[in-house]
Amino acid sequence: MAYNVDISESKIWPELVVKVFIDIMVDEATKGNMPNGVFHSRVWNSMTIRLNSLTKRSYKSPQLKAKMHRLRANYREFSLLLQHTGFGWNPDTNTVTANPEVWRDYLRTHDKAAQFQKKGLDHYKLLGILFNRSTATGVLHHSSNQDPPNTDEENELESQYLNVGSRVDVDNDSSDDDIHEVERTTRSGKRSSQMNDPKSKKKCRSNDMGEALSAWAEASKAKAEQYKVTSSRMSDHSITKCVTALEEIEDVPDDVYMKALEKFMVPEWREVFLAMSSDRRQAWLFRL
Repeated sequence: MAYNVDISESKIWPELVVKVFIDIMVDEATKGNMPNGVFHSRVWNSMTIRLNSLTKRSYKSPQLKAKMHRLRANYREFSLLLQHTGFGWNPDTNTVTANPEVWRDYLRTHDKAAQFQKKGLDHYKLLGILFNRSTATGVLHHSSNQDPPNTDEENELESQYLNVGSRVDVDNDSSDDDIHEVERTTRSGKRSSQMNDPKSKKKCRSNDMGEALSAWAEASKAKAEQYKVTSSRMSDHSITKCVTALEEIEDVPDDVYMKALEKFMVPEWREVFLAMSSDRRQAWLFRL
């Protein structure tokens, strides 16, 4: 049975549920439960239970794994696009900016990117917390701890996604280990060459390597600090915490409950809600 990817995907995974799922994954990742970009079986089971409890659905762990693989693939595709010359992205409106000619040329070899012409990738920054360290390991890589999807609809979606478009390699090593010539400027303004001195070339390579490692270490340190701050703030005001607090309030009608979940999509509303007293939360709910 053939499925339309967009229709089937939105039916199985509504936007609100996807956001809750991403928040749960980010929460687990910030707890250190995603070593080397992999969730182990225990964590998958825990996330499945949490997602079903929060969304009143009945997903199975393989469905969550398959969805995460597709999210990773989309993150990788969107990251490739943003790295390409001529493309820009407005995170406030989630729109990609580029000239028609740039789009046309790019889509000739990256047809999957067509999905981003009208709208960029939702939750791109959050997905970066999960996948930024693992995008180079393959689009839909299955580790020994991650079973492939086994439900008919998830398998169909996975198959269609893999069969659409062409494969693109992200990491192309363009470095050259051979230093053919090291040029230095003398005081007179003339350049002198050190092509024929093996010791000089070896020393230069060593210096360059040392500088590159130092720069890499500094960049990694800064990135880790930024990741820690971002993750901590998201964890403090996560959708999971808001829904947990919402569940503690008795006799909340279903329509009010769903309106509250829509509000929780906005980080500022989550922060405000969690800062309220119990009485204020109840009053806020029944004004929605």
